[in-house]
Amino acid sequence: MQSSSRIFVGPFEEARNSGFRVATVPEPSMLALAALGALGLIAARRKR
Repeated sequence: MQSSSRIFVGPFEEARNSGFRVATVPEPSMLALAALGALGLIAARRKR
């Protein structure tokens, strides 16, 4: 998603606000897999 707008500050001047961007959000299943992987690494490290 992108947006932009123009702001007129005077008869011959213009300020440009070049919008915002929305970052992609990972799916919950991907976060769950990452958490399980991290827990597995911690468990393997503790067994040593």
